[in-house]
This record gives sequence, structure tokens and C-alpha cells, in this order.
Amino acid sequence: MGPPRSWDVQTTSGTRSPPSYSPLHGRGGSTRALPVGVMAVHPSTADAVRGLASTRPSSGRPPPVCPEDQSMSASESFGRRPSTAPFTAPWWMWQVPTAAFALTVAVLVSLTQRSTPALLVAVAATVLVVVVSVGGLSRRLSDGPLGIVLPLLDMVAAALLHGSAGDATWSTLLVCGLPAAWLAFAFGAAGTALAVAGVAGVAAAPFLAGGSLPSTAGDRLDVVLPALALAGMSVVTYGASRVLSAARAEVVARTEALEMQVRTTAGVLEAVDVAVAVHVPGREPVINELGQRLRQRMESESGPLVFGPDRVTPVPRHEQAHRRAMAGQTFAGLLQWVGEPGDQVAAVCSAHQFGGPSDPGRGWVLAAWDATDLLDSVRVREEFLGTVSHELRTPLTSVMGYLEVLEDTLLDGAHDVATALHHLTVIRRNAVALHERVEQLLNVARAEDDALRLKVVDVASLVRDSLVRHRDAAERAGLRVVASIPPTLQARVDPVALDRIADNLLTNAVKYTADGHIDVSVERPPGSGCHSGFVLRVADTGCGMSETEVRHAFERFYRAEAATKDVVGGLGIGLAVVKQLVDALGGTIAVDSLPGDGTTFVVTVP
Repeated sequence: MGPPRSWDVQTTSGTRSPPSYSPLHGRGGSTRALPVGVMAVHPSTADAVRGLASTRPSSGRPPPVCPEDQSMSASESFGRRPSTAPFTAPWWMWQVPTAAFALTVAVLVSLTQRSTPALLVAVAATVLVVVVSVGGLSRRLSDGPLGIVLPLLDMVAAALLHGSAGDATWSTLLVCGLPAAWLAFAFGAAGTALAVAGVAGVAAAPFLAGGSLPSTAGDRLDVVLPALALAGMSVVTYGASRVLSAARAEVVARTEALEMQVRTTAGVLEAVDVAVAVHVPGREPVINELGQRLRQRMESESGPLVFGPDRVTPVPRHEQAHRRAMAGQTFAGLLQWVGEPGDQVAAVCSAHQFGGPSDPGRGWVLAAWDATDLLDSVRVREEFLGTVSHELRTPLTSVMGYLEVLEDTLLDGAHDVATALHHLTVIRRNAVALHERVEQLLNVARAEDDALRLKVVDVASLVRDSLVRHRDAAERAGLRVVASIPPTLQARVDPVALDRIADNLLTNAVKYTADGHIDVSVERPPGSGCHSGFVLRVADTGCGMSETEVRHAFERFYRAEAATKDVVGGLGIGLAVVKQLVDALGGTIAVDSLPGDGTTFVVTVP
């Protein structure tokens, strides 16, 4: 469902797009109050809603939501299960300190052990650690299932270093600490078992290499206790990884639930034909697209263009809908007209406060419903009833009055034929006027229901016939008619529809021109061939119309200000009939008019 047409801002070049700046902070970032009924959900409503709950820092306006996110169905969103993969850390967080420690131990072993085999073993361990560090740079290895090989190779390097240390202190055993923790943290229970076994193997490396077993209880404790400590550390590390994985899964689940709420809220805000804004102090306001359009309508250098129910009286700033909402008021059904005079829309506003006075999440929701079409329909109905009652009652009252006079004259025995004929002439004239009014009302229905009967006719002849019917009325009004019509112009058209079009345009020209002239022309469209359409132009030097009146000229029962002020007869349906007929013929009608400078209608039928 598209947004109501009346929210759009019309310019000479078409519909103006909403501005790309913060609804509440203007172009330069300075604080601005949110005007009536507009509530600041920008083009990317989903991102704006997400901004109310997100704790991530943001620079500028959030980027638009991608189409895939917007089109995701509820079933797809709820079907996504939160990840339960173990919480992992990058390989280099384990490998860098392991490599540094191992290289340091290798240097110490080289300095303390003078034997060639010990030196060769230290070099081999060093090379192995370097190979693991370089291999970790491959994402296929470090992030794949073979990633467990990296800490295992580090354990082998630790065993080589600890075994080559000879009678060195048990501190060389600590080289296997970080690889053991890596196995337990990143590879679950299997990794933990390998870590415990690896620690035991590293601790036994000196004895497997031919060293003597500890002879005293103290020496045995020096070997066993560090190994037990490292094995216990591996088990604790595995438990910590499980706790972190569970916490991660819970965060993912809550994040996905929040994302679903964001998408749902954004969808609702954009789907409703209501301008909606949600404001929480200190957070980015949320405004849907209709709210943004309405806000642009009310912007002006002198302040928000907000008027009361009479469409004329400006609404004081403290009584405008958004300020009442900001002041903590709750209301419903508040009617305020928004926009430049003559191009206003009716916003029926409601506001609701949520959260308590001490609640950090307190705020307000403001909604504005576009009631322009409804109120215009009510106005048109009232004007129609008033116009019809006047247009029908006036000739009918005259007919009845002169009938009574004529009846009294005949009953009194007076036989003044001249007087009786005068009375009958007045009666006839008003009866004809009454008949014309009824015909005008019926023509509206006929224009909709009558099927077109297209055939090749002489358009020039039809327009000349219509001119003949209106020439007397134009001469009585002191108007000069200038016709530029070719001898013949053939086109495929419905002759009845064309006659109604020409008749209504000429009637309007005569009716609304006090003095001057009326120009009528018929011609072939540029570049067209035989029977391929025509252009009918009717121009007058009458009172003209304002820009607002031009916009409403083809609406049923609409009457311009000059018609009501100068008491010009009519029901305001002639141009509506013309527009319907032109559309039915597949043509267009254009209007060029200025107040006091006349009006030109151009009908083009292809």
C-alpha cells in the first residue's frame, strides 16, 4: 500500500524527496524541535529502531537496511538457531607468547648445555615452533579441522626442549602450558584429554631421553606437582570455555530475538498509512517515511507551518502537537493543518507517553493520520448541497412565483396578453435554466457510463457548431470571439464526447470573462498524419485562477473563488466532465492561468 498522495510535497519539477538529515538535529547538527505529527523514522526505519537498543557507537546516520534483511520472512528469522560453537580466540593469541617463551628457553638451553646433541635438539625445537607460527598464517590450516595440529606441534617442541635441558629446573616444563591451554580451550573435551596427555609426555621427556629418575621425595614432587598443575589448568580452561560458549549462545539468541523485533517494528511503522514518531530522550528518534514527508511540508524560514481547524489561524508553538507531546501530554483527535496556505494537509494527531518520570526509557509516541481527503469530501459535499439548492431553488422559485401571478391575473378576469406572454417568457427561461442544471448533474454520470463510439469525424465542423451556439451569449456579454479553425480536420473521435468538451470549455470562457476576447483554435498535433488526432485550444481574458485553484479545477463541484464571490451560476462540474471525457479518449488537458490574466485550456487527443 503506497503512502497517501497528499503527504507528497509538490513542486514545479514534481514530487520533492525528503531531505537527508537528522529529523531532530537539522542540517548542521544543531538541536531542532520535531514539528507537528512528524516523528523523526528515517528512510532506514529498521536501522533507526535498532539504534534505540544498540550499544554500539554510531558515526552519523545508520546505513540503509539491505533488501535481503527487509524481505526476510518471520519463519526464516525464527528458524535460525543461535550458534552453539565453542567460544574461540585467534590462533596468534596462543602462538605468539608460546613462540617467545620457547625461543627464550631454547637460547637458555644452548647456553647451559654444551653437548652437541642438546644443541641440535634445541635447534630442532626452535625450527618446529617457527614452522607452527608460519603455518598458522594459513587460514585453511588455522581455522580448519587441522588446526589442532598447531598446538600439538608446540607440545612436541616443548617436549624436545624439556628433554634436552638435562638437569635443568622444572621451569622448562612451563613451555607446554600455553599449548595445553590452547587445546583445552579451542577443541573441547578431546582437546583437553590431549592436553593432559601432552603435559604428562612433556614431563616424562627427560627420563625417556635417558635421564635418571628422581631419587628423593622432594625431587619426585618437583616433577609431579608442576605437571599436575598444568593438567589441572587445562581442565579449568576447558570449563571456562564451556561457560563462555554458553554465554555466547545466550547473547546470540537474544540478539536474534531483538533483530526480529526490530524488523517487525520497522515493518509495522512503514506499512501503516500514518505518520509515526517514537522519541526517547538521549536516543535517535524513530520516524517513518510518511512522518518525514509531513515534516518537510511544514518547514519554513519563519517556523513550522501549522494551522488550526479553520486552516488560517496559526497554532501557537506551545500548542503544536509535537510540543504538547514533549511536554508530557497525552491526547487524541487533535486536528492541525500543515503546509503552505492553499497546499495544506490535515493531520489528526494523537500522542501517548510511556515510562515513568524516573524511568530512563521514558518517552513519547506521536502519530498523525492524513485526513485531508475525508475533510475535503465533507467540504465538497457541503458546498455541493449549498450550490445545488441555490441553483435549483432560484429558477424554481421564479417559475412558481410567475405562475401565481399569471394565475391571479387570469382569475381576476384580466386578459392583458402582453403581460401574460411576459410572464410565460420568464417562466420558460427559468424552466430552461432548471433543465440545464439537471442536465449538468446527469452529464457527470453520463461521462462515466457512456461507452465511446469512435469514428472519423470533421473536428473542425463540430467545434464551429459549438461556437455558433455560444456566439450570441458572447456578443451579449460584449466579448469578441476569434476563431482559428481550418476548413476541415478529420480525426477518429466520439463526436458526442467532443461536442461536450468544446461546449463546456466555451461555456466557462464566456461565463468567467467580463470583457476582452475568447480565442478558439483547432490544429493537427506536430508530426502527426491523417486522422491522427487534434489539438483544441480555448483561451480567454477573464478572471483567471490561482495555482491552488488550478490544482482543484477538475474536481467535481469545485468552484473557484471568483465564481462564488461574483455569484456566477454553475455547479462546478463542467471541467470535471471535460477531464473524464478527455481521459476516456486517451488524451490530455493542460491549464495555463494566472489571476486576472485569463485562462488557456489545451486539449490534445492523439
